[in-house]
Amino acid sequence: MKKPFKAILFISLLFPFLQSFSQIVDFDKYSFINYNENNIEFYGKSQEQFNPLFEKMEKTIALGSEQIRVLHIGDKQVRDELFPYKIYSNLSSTLSGLESRRGMLWDAITTLKPKEEIVYEIVDYDNKEDIFCQSFRLYHSPLYDSINLFIKNIESSYKTIYYADKGYTHFELKKPTKTVNLSVLNNSSKSFTIYGYYLETKNAGFIYDIISRNNTNLNQYHLDDIFQNQLKTMSFDLVVISFGENEAYSPAYFSESFKTNLSEIINKFRENKPNIPIILTTPHDSYVTNKPNNRLELATNDIIEVATKSNCAIWNFYKIMGSKGSSENWSRNNLMDSRKTVLTNKGSSLEGDLFYNAIWQSFENYINKIN
Repeated sequence: MKKPFKAILFISLLFPFLQSFSQIVDFDKYSFINYNENNIEFYGKSQEQFNPLFEKMEKTIALGSEQIRVLHIGDKQVRDELFPYKIYSNLSSTLSGLESRRGMLWDAITTLKPKEEIVYEIVDYDNKEDIFCQSFRLYHSPLYDSINLFIKNIESSYKTIYYADKGYTHFELKKPTKTVNLSVLNNSSKSFTIYGYYLETKNAGFIYDIISRNNTNLNQYHLDDIFQNQLKTMSFDLVVISFGENEAYSPAYFSESFKTNLSEIINKFRENKPNIPIILTTPHDSYVTNKPNNRLELATNDIIEVATKSNCAIWNFYKIMGSKGSSENWSRNNLMDSRKTVLTNKGSSLEGDLFYNAIWQSFENYINKIN
């Protein structure tokens, strides 16, 4: 059966564009890293769920007619901004004319006491001259008349709408700006909580959202009903989930509990969008009490088991970096700290490049397959 004319025309537009640039990021090579394992592994029916995402990526790259929003949720590994930054910044650097940026960052919950005021800074972290903030949501606890939200640093007018049922106030600026200084004044007799902000822009083809709270494990997200309700108001095309490092650090690692909580978090996302593609990443190798942490291998196997049952993909960083004890080599090459517990800036940057390359390679495989 012949392909429709529109499909042929579309592919003819896309291929010259892709071939004009080197989309795979190049970086220093190390003999101890398993580069041949750097790929997205599809479990269950997960590969089918990625086809609509890759189709949308085609349109975004070739025609600029779509916008893709990625949510990356996880523990301290995600909270280190260098790792996710390298992922979305590579899209802009390798594809001329394509803008990619961070959309939201939820790394702390701010609670204002009665009569307290703070200035909440909402900025464009990428410092791109042609991307500005013009509309955003501020997620917060119920808004009373005695709580004032107002922008201090802009001269142009703006309008706000409070959506009590969705838990946020929407701000729409008349003119775009690089930085918004949002003043929050609590004149009530109760505490007022700010959860985070969600930027909206039409100028970026890819938006990368990050949710990560310090020292938080999977169970805390799973039990947070407010957080679950907030997720229902947001739109994503891909979800990346990175947990296991905090859980496996403790000698009291409960395998069944971890798998149950991870499965439940996946089910929550699928309640709103049944076939949304999900990538589970495995934690990196590290030392505890001056020895390789054996529980990280167990956590990695547990994540793979959940992926198989829940139709998720896997990016197995534990295997890519060299598995058990590999942090010794990473530390010697300034990719991890001397205690072999956390990645250095250099290591986090490399991790982001590896993850980006794995996603891009999967996308290229899809393009080659449909031709």
